[in-house]
This record gives sequence, structure tokens and C-alpha cells, in this order.
Amino acid sequence: MKKILSVLAAAALSLMTTGCSSDDDVSTITVASVHCCFNYMGRTWPHYFIKENGVGAWQHGAIEGNFGYELGYEYKLKVTKVVPDPSLEDAITYYQYEKTLSKEKKDSRDIDSSLVFNEEFGGPVPSSVYYGMATLDTITVASVLGPETGTYYIKESGNEDWTIVKRDDYTEFGYEEGYEYIVVVMTFKPEVNVRNERHSVIQILSIEQKDSQGIPQTDE
Repeated sequence: MKKILSVLAAAALSLMTTGCSSDDDVSTITVASVHCCFNYMGRTWPHYFIKENGVGAWQHGAIEGNFGYELGYEYKLKVTKVVPDPSLEDAITYYQYEKTLSKEKKDSRDIDSSLVFNEEFGGPVPSSVYYGMATLDTITVASVLGPETGTYYIKESGNEDWTIVKRDDYTEFGYEEGYEYIVVVMTFKPEVNVRNERHSVIQILSIEQKDSQGIPQTDE
């Protein structure tokens, strides 16, 4: 993860050829305990939520320098703010890391959940998950259908055994026989009163044409 963030910072900085800073640009920033979503080259990557001088709204920020970031901790950093020549195309302001002033284990507050990067499936966290109303699970859907009409074989993450489930219990995701799918499913908790109690397939992680292994043998 640290390598990815360093690569992204380098990519952002590669858009600039010159920049200026001075003693007046030295300030502090707060770095949130969760990543934000950063869109680059057609993909969504984890990046930093920051606040200048600890005030205002959280925003995306590029930081040059490794300060040992860990999820679940909020940081206060001493930085130099570098503002590129505004005449440059795609010029990006960034922060040059100087010193870690504090590191506190906490949940950063007042963050837009739709912008939070989820490490499990590589994208924003649904608000219902962020606020504890639902859970996210990764499942594998077999390349063959279940033995009964309208059923799937699925395997939950970390489980080696296939389970038979009703297709109607899951939202449609374009399933085709002959392909094995790994998908992320959102499920509302039982205590949450919602009309749609189906498991919502919110992201497809992979699709592979293959014969799923370990499917239970059934009598013809």
C-alpha cells in the first residue's frame, strides 16, 4: 500500500516541472485515518484526505515523502506547501513532508463516506456500510449453476466449501455459465428495516472462464 501511494505521489508530481516554496509556505496538515478515492489512468486508487492547519473540509492532498502512514491513525504533519507555476498545464499543489508532529489512533470525523476508499474491493464505501447498517463480503460464484432451478453455487471468502443459494436472493450482475466470478456483496444487518433484503452485488472483482473446482457431485 505504501508503494502504491508513493507511485501515485510520483505520478502527480511528474505533472509538474517547477514549483516554488518559501518559509511562508511551511504549515501543518492533518491526514485522516482513512484513504480517499483518487482516480488516475482509469482506475481508482487510495490516497490521502487532508486538512490544512487542521481546519476546513477534508480534501484530496498529494504528499511527497514517506511518513509511515497506517490506516486507523490520524496524523498531524509539518509540511512545506509547494505551489507550481500556474501557467503549467495540469499543475498540482502538493505538500513536502518535513516532520510528524502527532499520530493518534482514532476515527476521523465528518468525512463524506462516498469518497472513502475501501481496501477490500478497491473503491468507495457505500454510506450504509460506513454508518454500520450493512456489511461487505467477498464471494466466489461458480461457473455452473446449482442443482435446482434458480440457484447458484457460491463460496464465501476463506471458505473452501460451496454453498447452494437462491439466485433471487442476489441482485443481477450479468452471470453467464462457464465463467467464475468474484464479487463484492453488500448485506443489510437484520436489525435494519429495509424493503429489499436481497444481497446487493456492488462490484465485480474478476471474471474468469474456467471450470470451478470442488463442486459437489449430484445424482442425475
